[in-house]
Amino acid sequence: MIKTIIIVILGTLLTEIPSAFAEKNTFKTLVIQNVWIKDNPFNHPITAGYLTIHNTSNSDTKLIAVGSSIAKKIEIHKMSIDNDIMKMRPLKDGLIIPANSTTYLKPGDFHLMFFGLKKQMTPMETYVINLTFKNLGTIAVRALVKPSENDEKLNHEKHNH
Repeated sequence: MIKTIIIVILGTLLTEIPSAFAEKNTFKTLVIQNVWIKDNPFNHPITAGYLTIHNTSNSDTKLIAVGSSIAKKIEIHKMSIDNDIMKMRPLKDGLIIPANSTTYLKPGDFHLMFFGLKKQMTPMETYVINLTFKNLGTIAVRALVKPSENDEKLNHEKHNH
């Protein structure tokens, strides 16, 4: 009986966790999905977050703020390469989401930066982040913590195979 209960609980957890990552959030003229946060090394107070925003409207909108209880500050950033030097800059005026298009916040491009993390970002946990859009308001979305590919490679390299 206990084994059956454990199997049911694990099955429920395993089906709920991927759905948090694939969750489709419709907010007025926007569709927000694939929201995730990169895990962070132990005691490292910074990490990055990513998502996809589809604007179904005939007019541009702008992501102007991001907030969450998991970090002291969250900024919208743009990463670029200039003369072989990687630069990361906050978008102080926000991120324009063009009309009838999809904007991807992804590694190596636009992304969210979480500063002053209040807890360790552990893979497969989910957290709520609030996205504020100019003239539209704020939506709360769930973000799944995913493991860093670099951490997986480092852990693999530590093994003696």
